[in-house]
Amino acid sequence: MKKRIACLMLALVLVIGLIPAAAVTASAAATGVSEAGVRVIKNFVGFHRNAYEVSAGVYRIGYGTPGVKNQTITEANADKLLRAELDKLVKVINSLGIELVQKRFDALVWYSYSEGTAWTTNATVLNAIKSSVAGSGTASEFANTLCTWDYAGGFPDDAGARNVIQRRMAMANLYLTGSYSASSTGSLGYTVFFAGNDQNASFIGGAKRLVQVFSGSYNNKISLSSDPTWSGYTFLGWYDNAALVTGLSAATSGKTLVARWQKSTDDKVAANYTLPAYVIYKAMGIPDNGVVDVYSAAGYPNKIDEIRRDATITVVAEKMIGSAKWLELATGGWVQLCNNLADVPTVIPTTTVTITDDYVTIRKEPNATAAKVGTLKRNQQATIAMLDSTGSWGYCGQGWIFLAYTNYNGTTTTPSNPTLTGGTSGVVSGATQVNVRTAPGVTNPLATKLNQGTKVTVYEQTTVNGAPWGHIDQGWIAMAYVTLDKTTQPSGSNITTGSSAVVSSSVSLNVRSGPGSGFSKVATLAPGTSVVIMRKEVVGGVAWGLIDQGWINLNYVSVVSSSNGTGTNAGTGYSVAGTVVNCSTGVNIRSAAGTTNALVGVAALGSRVNVTEIVKVNGFDWGHIERGWVCMDYVKLDSQFTPPSAGTGKDDNASFDNVVSAFQGYPAVTKVAHNLYESASVHVNVLLTINPNQEISITAFQRVNGYIFGKVSIGNKTGWIRMHDENGNATVTMKAFNAKVTAERADVYEQPSTRSKFFAALTKGTYITVAEDTSVFTPNTNWALADGAIWGKIVYGTPATNVGWIKLSDVTMFRENSLPVGIASASGVGYMTGSIKNDSVVYVDSNNSVAYETDAAGVSTLKKSNYTLPAGSNINVLGRVYGSKTDSTKTYAKVAVGSVVGWIEWDNNVVLNPVTMKVTTEMNDFSGTRHLPVGTLITIESRKLVYDGNEINHGVHDVGTGYVGDVLTDTVNVVLDQGKLTPVTEAVRNDPSNPAIAASVVVTGTAKANIQVKEEVDDTSKSLLTISGGASVTVLNWKNVNGVTWGKVQINKIVGWIKVSELDFTGLAGKIQVDALNVYSLADKTSTLQVLRVNGMPVSLVGSPVFDGTTVWAQISVAGYTGYVDVQDLKLNTPNISYEYWNTKVKAKVNSVNVTLNTLDGGQVKELPKGTEVELDNVKMDTINHKALWHVKLGNDAGWIDMDCLSMYNSTATITGVKADVYNDLNLVAEDILYTLYRGEKVTVINYKVNNVGTAPDYALYGEVVCGNTTGWIKLCEATKTENDSMVVSLAPGSSGTTIGGNGNNNNGGSTTPTTAPTTPTTPTATPGYIVCNTTVNVRSGAGVENALVTSLRNGTNVNIYEKVTASNGTLWARIDQGWVCMDYVRTGTLTNVPNGGNNGNSGNVAIITTVPSGAIAVGYANEDVKVRTGTSLGYPEVGTIAKKQSVVIYESKLDGGMSWGRTDNGWVCISYLTITGIGAPGTGSTGTIAGVGFTANVRGSASSGGSLMAKVMITSKVVVRETVTAGAETWVRTDLGWINGQYVMMDSTGTPGATTPDAGTTTPDATTTTVPTTPGEEFVG
Repeated sequence: MKKRIACLMLALVLVIGLIPAAAVTASAAATGVSEAGVRVIKNFVGFHRNAYEVSAGVYRIGYGTPGVKNQTITEANADKLLRAELDKLVKVINSLGIELVQKRFDALVWYSYSEGTAWTTNATVLNAIKSSVAGSGTASEFANTLCTWDYAGGFPDDAGARNVIQRRMAMANLYLTGSYSASSTGSLGYTVFFAGNDQNASFIGGAKRLVQVFSGSYNNKISLSSDPTWSGYTFLGWYDNAALVTGLSAATSGKTLVARWQKSTDDKVAANYTLPAYVIYKAMGIPDNGVVDVYSAAGYPNKIDEIRRDATITVVAEKMIGSAKWLELATGGWVQLCNNLADVPTVIPTTTVTITDDYVTIRKEPNATAAKVGTLKRNQQATIAMLDSTGSWGYCGQGWIFLAYTNYNGTTTTPSNPTLTGGTSGVVSGATQVNVRTAPGVTNPLATKLNQGTKVTVYEQTTVNGAPWGHIDQGWIAMAYVTLDKTTQPSGSNITTGSSAVVSSSVSLNVRSGPGSGFSKVATLAPGTSVVIMRKEVVGGVAWGLIDQGWINLNYVSVVSSSNGTGTNAGTGYSVAGTVVNCSTGVNIRSAAGTTNALVGVAALGSRVNVTEIVKVNGFDWGHIERGWVCMDYVKLDSQFTPPSAGTGKDDNASFDNVVSAFQGYPAVTKVAHNLYESASVHVNVLLTINPNQEISITAFQRVNGYIFGKVSIGNKTGWIRMHDENGNATVTMKAFNAKVTAERADVYEQPSTRSKFFAALTKGTYITVAEDTSVFTPNTNWALADGAIWGKIVYGTPATNVGWIKLSDVTMFRENSLPVGIASASGVGYMTGSIKNDSVVYVDSNNSVAYETDAAGVSTLKKSNYTLPAGSNINVLGRVYGSKTDSTKTYAKVAVGSVVGWIEWDNNVVLNPVTMKVTTEMNDFSGTRHLPVGTLITIESRKLVYDGNEINHGVHDVGTGYVGDVLTDTVNVVLDQGKLTPVTEAVRNDPSNPAIAASVVVTGTAKANIQVKEEVDDTSKSLLTISGGASVTVLNWKNVNGVTWGKVQINKIVGWIKVSELDFTGLAGKIQVDALNVYSLADKTSTLQVLRVNGMPVSLVGSPVFDGTTVWAQISVAGYTGYVDVQDLKLNTPNISYEYWNTKVKAKVNSVNVTLNTLDGGQVKELPKGTEVELDNVKMDTINHKALWHVKLGNDAGWIDMDCLSMYNSTATITGVKADVYNDLNLVAEDILYTLYRGEKVTVINYKVNNVGTAPDYALYGEVVCGNTTGWIKLCEATKTENDSMVVSLAPGSSGTTIGGNGNNNNGGSTTPTTAPTTPTTPTATPGYIVCNTTVNVRSGAGVENALVTSLRNGTNVNIYEKVTASNGTLWARIDQGWVCMDYVRTGTLTNVPNGGNNGNSGNVAIITTVPSGAIAVGYANEDVKVRTGTSLGYPEVGTIAKKQSVVIYESKLDGGMSWGRTDNGWVCISYLTITGIGAPGTGSTGTIAGVGFTANVRGSASSGGSLMAKVMITSKVVVRETVTAGAETWVRTDLGWINGQYVMMDSTGTPGATTPDAGTTTPDATTTTVPTTPGEEFVG
């Protein structure tokens, strides 16, 4: 044995030695300050470039390090000095010899830097730290010691002292919660105590004031070193104004409590406050059924009244008699509060709270199991005057309420005396990153974030708003995202299979398709809903229960032990079937017995129910069925409801309870007449006589004086019969006994004795039959009574030829003693869903098998129900059975059809939804030839019950067929009912507690071929548009549904989903952006981990990213290692763009005289003369002077230049971050966001500016960009960063030699030279009119509402009326430029100066040109005032302005620097600022009309949706088509300005568009829909 132990220890040493250091949990003692610690100290002190005086002649500089007068310093040098000072403090703290986790070490370094190191020699402080490390101190005790240790002799209570306490609480908060905030004190608070104004009232040592720090998350007694004293006076207590206070909470934080004094025993002191009588009950130890006596005077003279427990008293005076305190009541008389002030429970200043949940229960005592005395509903208020010992409950006069359901901000549900160390280990799971907060609950501040897989230690747990939270080193974390070690006791452990329970949460409980929060939600249960737990599984330390609708978390249900009524069968499992009758459609199902309880469903007329319990409420019988309670007036039972007493035959592991759940006895029949004796003897009273051939049930056996007696119940009589006569002949026949093994195993022996030869062990669930016995317990028959047990002889094995004996206590009889036909399996139930290929007859269920009928000739057929499921129906499989009466090899599936449960054929019919499963215990495939290691992912596509004679599951295995990983051809068959595989991605998770979308992972790929963008994550969903093959596509979000990864994309304004497998990610590269990169051997965070320090290194991706439901994975090769990483740890480029993607290259010109090129610390490098052209390759922000500094490299010289000294050339920006919002101006208001650009999109930057706009400028570098037909501002560089990686864009040079201007002026500033208006051709003759409606009116393709909708026009829009016709319904319609409109909404005339006058741009009385004159290529109008320039870029001089809404004639177009330019009569204008109303002169080619868009269609530089945007052409505009081509599945037409998607061009010659018109409701990339603001009111339709 010693050798074995030694070998085991050696093996452990070797294994530990093989574990990489990075794999060890990060709970080791810290020995230095972390970067987070340095950062919080910097934030606390702030940076000071110039030395500042802290006291006479003492100066500080930088981050608070020693300095001298008039000294200056850079941030870099200040950082060095700070770290040098911190290194000294690290040595001091390490010398204490106390092992501290990182957060605590950082807190003490910060404390020492701010407050000095005197505390390190104070025994009180050191003991408090040691206690916290040992787990024996509370948060309040530690915080109070750390913050007040040097105020024991008195607290000055000035602003300076309070600031000291405030900052120390922030340090203590870091120590306790891991919150690295320079100002947040978390739940900590402080209260000052003032002894009084008289000079003789003081604490020990003469102090007038003391201070106490506490955690507001708990109830805190006042724990000063002593009470104050005043010679000749008695101390009455502490008061907030006139209210007595005995405890500290958020209600006292920051306040000063004042002592009150009584001069002599004869005096009384005036008071004015209210107090619950409950305080007196607790202080005096009065029982709840007692009373508080009211006396005529203090000190028990005469009793004049009494007060009950729930009363609230008003105190008008107080008096101390010895140590006892008395209170005078406003109603007259005196009551004794306490015998000693220390006995008074915690009383806080009266606080009014508001109920924030749907309701909160008022309970008699402060715990959830106490009696209910009332209810408060949402928004009702209650007055809280005292707290319980945990601070979680408040007393409101009627009783106790749970404060988590109110707006009370001083408490949580955390237990008192929480330990600060120890706890249970676990790992972060369920999401890529999980928030850690400063206190439990999602409303509390964010402390930090932890990545999936991070190991944590949970020191304590609490529940806030129904959700469990755990206290870890970093703060508080939602326990839904923590998987505790398997040794942790799971929730719901008190609930067993077969239990009746009720939903106990305050909100609806989710029902899921499988056991775990990762499965999809299939239903919800209202609070109070009754359920029956059919099966139980523990997943991740949490117990889940299978009910009739799916799986529920057992943490949110309570076992039903009794009912509100006279229950006759609470929890025994006995039931009687019945039918719903006497109603028109159905009977209501309620959460509990009685019409006042919540309605949870309806049982349809004629449906079958099983009644398990009957109670009487208000004179009516109520029955408990599967889903709740029904009135028994509407249920007809098949037989009398006579529940038996509780027995021992319950099957605790039956997936479907087809055995009796309470032992009802063994079946027998009498051969002769029998006396029923009062006891097991023939010499006692006879209760009655049982006739021959009477069927009976024998519930017990007893051998007395050589005779065997059996216990029998007949009617209301229970007694004993003798089972054989004096000669030993049997007088009773034991009938055949069909049963299932319900013990963990049933041992089979050669003889009915455990001392005989052991044959075999039958597993739980095995079916057995004990044959009939006519001789009753005589040797060599089928029943025996031996070794104090009843035995039965069985035949077992495959084939059934072996004979042996088992104890009948190990088995339970089937209902009605009927052995099911076929072999049942519950494997996969709860998450096995799919559809059917064929119309399927639903067969009747009988005893969890397929029912059958036998005709007179003995021919059996399956019994059909009245239902047939049509092909394509979706099903949820409730169970399966292998074999039926008519076919022993077929498999059948149990399904629910309305309220009827039945069976359909499985083989060649049921198509399962694929389920991805992970191997959790190493295994072989079904054939045994292939090893499948832990972590292997297998997507199961089909399942089959295979008979192989094994004992498990009665001879069948559930065999699944699927593919390994992502290789569809790598198929494998595996056994699914051995518990070695766990589903991982069965369904999408959309609830906030467990997200399924990796929202922050953005990856760009290229379409392999044309891709359909779907409205939902479903192949059958509506197609929104088609992306052409070869187009660049950016995936913004990810979902994994049934093993298929989908990506969310946005094309212009259209948002939808595509399959990620349709993208090519060749060339996807990037670099690492984390300090420590976790590289896994598999795309699974439970696989082998290697941690690499490779921050900033470039990487290339192998293959395509994959999403497993929580993490987007990429395979990379870096630093000699190949493996899988979380894509969030990388900064990716766009495919086919090199690593230079992140480089910044901008050109500029020096615009000042003798500009100096400097180093970052101010040193001069070189002078640059005005006019020098430079190339800029980096930018940083001067956060002190709020300047942008650009890096210049000229030959061997390099340095930095202030942007104010440069004239910047325009540039092209490519978005490299996740996204960039384009703002209308630099006020940066969310409502002013014009567009959102995503990674890989390009825009032209025409101006640069450091933002100093508004009341709280962010001083970041912004660029004015051209986006669509307008300009806006995007952030280029963060203000707080100093490296190029802080930029959210990459910059490349725009047009050569085109400067913007270096002083921040916009590109349209400067010249105001007037210009001659361009020639305006005559418009067609028409009658002017305008729209009159509340909001908008529809324009249709013809006269009448039966015609297609073309567009809509807003109120006040000017129109041209060309003709009028009467529609079929008699209404008058007019033809206008856009189509036909009902004349009910049109007035003749012209509106002028109409604000936002209409979406055709024809605002006011300016005529819009629609015909292109000879020699021109296009016409349009200006969307805003547009500058006219001498050339095709913003760097050319301005020669004039085209006013807003003024017409423009374009004679030539050119693309320059990513911008489209048009030559007009007076110069060049940017076409992005125009709306085009015609392209091509009439008569020069085939013409068409723009149609099928909301307002404009895009004109592009190439026949592709990805082509450069050249212009936007308005609906109804005429265009001349020069060429038609087909690109992929799309048709494109070429015009004089560029290419237009053919589906938006209606050719005049054919009346058909250039391409097939999409289905109604389909939107495509080049259909630009303008969002039009409307006023409230009716929307008029044509």
